[in-house]
Amino acid sequence: MKKFVSFLKRHSKKIGLFVGVGSAVALGAIAASAWGPSRTTYTVDHPADHITFNSIVDNPHVGDEREFVSIKDASNTTGGGWRDSVTVEEGKEYLVRIYAHNNAASSLNLTAENTRVKAGVPTTTGTSVMITGFVSADNAQPTEVWDDIKLSSDKTFNVAYVPGSARIYNNGYAAGGNGQPLPDSIVTSAGAKIGYNGPDGKVPGCFQYDNYIYFKVKPQFAKPNTYKVEKSVRKSGTTDWQQSVAAEAGDTVDYLVRYANTGQARQEKVVVVDKLPEGMTLVANSTYLKNSNHPGNDFQPDNQTGIIDGGLSIGNHAAGGVSYVKFTAKVPETADLECGPNTLKNWAYGAPAGSEPATDDADVTVDKDCDKPEEPIYECTALQAVDLGNKNYRFTTTVRAENGATVNKYVYSFGDATEALNTTDASVEHQYTKPGQYVAKVAVMFDVNGEQKEVKDTRCETTITIPETPVTPPVTPPTTPPTTVTSIPSTGPVQVLAGIFGTSATAYGVMAWVGSRRALKSVK
Repeated sequence: MKKFVSFLKRHSKKIGLFVGVGSAVALGAIAASAWGPSRTTYTVDHPADHITFNSIVDNPHVGDEREFVSIKDASNTTGGGWRDSVTVEEGKEYLVRIYAHNNAASSLNLTAENTRVKAGVPTTTGTSVMITGFVSADNAQPTEVWDDIKLSSDKTFNVAYVPGSARIYNNGYAAGGNGQPLPDSIVTSAGAKIGYNGPDGKVPGCFQYDNYIYFKVKPQFAKPNTYKVEKSVRKSGTTDWQQSVAAEAGDTVDYLVRYANTGQARQEKVVVVDKLPEGMTLVANSTYLKNSNHPGNDFQPDNQTGIIDGGLSIGNHAAGGVSYVKFTAKVPETADLECGPNTLKNWAYGAPAGSEPATDDADVTVDKDCDKPEEPIYECTALQAVDLGNKNYRFTTTVRAENGATVNKYVYSFGDATEALNTTDASVEHQYTKPGQYVAKVAVMFDVNGEQKEVKDTRCETTITIPETPVTPPVTPPTTPPTTVTSIPSTGPVQVLAGIFGTSATAYGVMAWVGSRRALKSVK
């Protein structure tokens, strides 16, 4: 609170037009207005225990915060004059004030998020117009509050928002004599973000962080159409006046401004002026005037450049009087045009002295062909894996980067829970440690004309399969069984006897005996 009062003392002289706080309470003639929604109220000594806006009823600066929208004559530069209703007058502008205060107790450190202010300025016409101000925040309860002010007159009028007039004042980024501007979106459904440190939507709770938002409106009263301006154009050398013509760069065109007194009273000191489109130039000594005083087609006023520079006086006009002003202008050269279609809109204005001008326009269209810059191409086209043995693989990425696109880096992930590899190399190696199936991928970071782009593509993925290592069982030598004799060759008596007696001990003895007898015979 002390900081806020200090702020007012420091800047009251500079911003008396805006910050007349405290005066609203003193004014006893403030008319009742509609506010909403119905909500719990609080006091300075007992603030809210949650985020809510404009619900304190004894604010020492604005009184009952539920009536947080007020208005006054913009020419009133004193601190006071704020009201809930005003009788508007022609030619004046009016200043609308919206107060926004997060009522949460400062000890809670609660900050409203996405805080916005908007105003409903209707375009309807009548003798009474209501303007509604809204304050909202995503985490406020209720999320939106509103209040009305009334503008009235005994004449039919409508209200127009003055573009560029919205400003915010607070103790933060918008402190000082001029505050900070707010966008014209304040009078749209989107509204305008506000905040203490900037227009970020963040508004802490406490008087120190409250905000004053201002914008101007202007009543527009119906005027009788007592004079009229008509504008037309043609290509030089042709005779057909039109509202729009197609031309080439460097061509000349003729403009015609027709002013007519359509009322019943004489009009004094009529002036017409023309605003050439950017890049178009007036052809020297090409201005002609035709009216009842100069009925021919060849009268050239002395002020040849007045039509585009300050205005050309075309005299007084009786009821029904008409004047024509013709002049020639040159279309910009090709180098001064934008690529594609160019619409060069020309405005003419005309009015008696001291009156609001009537207007009309005519167009010149010019096409400029330009070579379109080639679109940048940046893509990842392949990821190749080569088995180097021992679970080691080489991965190589193929990309396409053209027309302003370059590779910044590659981000490899190998699918085996190892950390991603950031590198500027298109080819890297990686060794797997365990058998399994892995999906290796690469994301490519491109620099595209100064903007970073990440590209992922299924073409830059590949599956790696690491097989299990086969286990070789131990080799046991086979056991050779003993050889069994199943037959004896029949080659002599011994073999015969063996065949008879088998291989028993008896047979063995018989064969031994037979052998010994043969030996004795050989000795004899």
